[in-house]
Amino acid sequence: MLALATCAAWGVVNASAGVAAAETTAVDLGGAEISGSVTDTANPAVLAPGVWSDTLGATGSGSDRHYFRYERRMADSTVHIGVVGAPATGSDGIGLDVSTGDTDCGSNSASASYGFPQLVVGTSLAVGGEDRDDPCLSNPTLAIEVNRGSSSADADLPIALKIVEEAPVTGTDDLPEPPEDDSYRAVTSDASPADTPGATTFDDAPELDATADGTKVATTLAEGETQLWRVPVGWGQQVSTVADLPAYDDGDPDLTFYGPDVELRVVSPMRAVSSDTTDDGSSSAHYGEEPAQATVGTAPVTYLNRFEYSGGPAAPGEFWVQVAVAPKDDSAEGEPIEVPVELTVAVTGSEDGVPTYSPNVLGPDGNDPPSGYDPQTPFLIDAETFSATAADGAVLPADADDADGWWGPKRYAGIGLALIGGVCFAAGALRLRRR
Repeated sequence: MLALATCAAWGVVNASAGVAAAETTAVDLGGAEISGSVTDTANPAVLAPGVWSDTLGATGSGSDRHYFRYERRMADSTVHIGVVGAPATGSDGIGLDVSTGDTDCGSNSASASYGFPQLVVGTSLAVGGEDRDDPCLSNPTLAIEVNRGSSSADADLPIALKIVEEAPVTGTDDLPEPPEDDSYRAVTSDASPADTPGATTFDDAPELDATADGTKVATTLAEGETQLWRVPVGWGQQVSTVADLPAYDDGDPDLTFYGPDVELRVVSPMRAVSSDTTDDGSSSAHYGEEPAQATVGTAPVTYLNRFEYSGGPAAPGEFWVQVAVAPKDDSAEGEPIEVPVELTVAVTGSEDGVPTYSPNVLGPDGNDPPSGYDPQTPFLIDAETFSATAADGAVLPADADDADGWWGPKRYAGIGLALIGGVCFAAGALRLRRR
């Protein structure tokens, strides 16, 4: 009886969410609040390693460019900087520029998808270098600018800025070169999929135990909806994702059905968004009278990718897989169409090409380095935490009053909702609504 009552309450929550999904579901990017000015170029906000939340103003508003400063904690380190945005329209974009003094340390940009405005847009930079005389490697202070790129959108853009500092390596001569062909093998699976809906937040995305043979999950998305899953990826490994859509069939052979498109993306640990596909594949698939398939993957994670102009992922960590269904046309009648998707995610390749990191690190300009460094955990992911990968740092600043830490109210609430969802799936099956 308790289970039925709980599921009834859960159904009310899901019904409300379904109404919102009829438009578009925005992704919650996560991150801690930034302290300090983001528009004062002379005295910008100083950021520590971690994930930070911000909002860029409308294009041309004067607040569509935000400025930050990062102070290196380790001498000769690589500073990974990434930014991701949740657009309101497909005409949006995002740009990232990093410099030190009069030296340009790199820039990158990305554009939103016109047909899928709810897809996140992101890019990243690895600031360092092989030349010890390069100011981008040796200077302790980095200036960071985040802007709207080529956007023409007149709405605000929520963003999350991620910074991870990586210790120097002892050398790169023995590390594998980036592959000349960064294509991947699209992995398919005949296994029965597990019902595993994705989330609309980076923090709460279900983690998939992906193998080289592929892990298969099933979900359903309404028009305008997006879902995220995450998967850990190590050095030398790459991600393969395949989204299979069945043919629409309601038993009427004379029915002509033209449904929405579905888009697939992979997001790196530093929030760079990829739509790379195989030579004969596509990142898009159409839900209609014939089965369809979308596929997206990444190049292997290699240290030397960071020195390539359009290199692949340069740090291991959690990758995210994003599936989105195009929003319902304003002129279309009826309820939003729901699209069943079977998603196969594989992590292929053996874990190799692991760099050898310096046995000890120094602080820049003779300052003390962070405590707790170990060559096996070379990534500084927040002000006081080292990790073996470029994982997400603390969601709160290191000096915040966070007695609960990871086990905060939001986390308890998320786990509670997940448990309730499990009870409901066990209590009964959901029926798909079709037009």
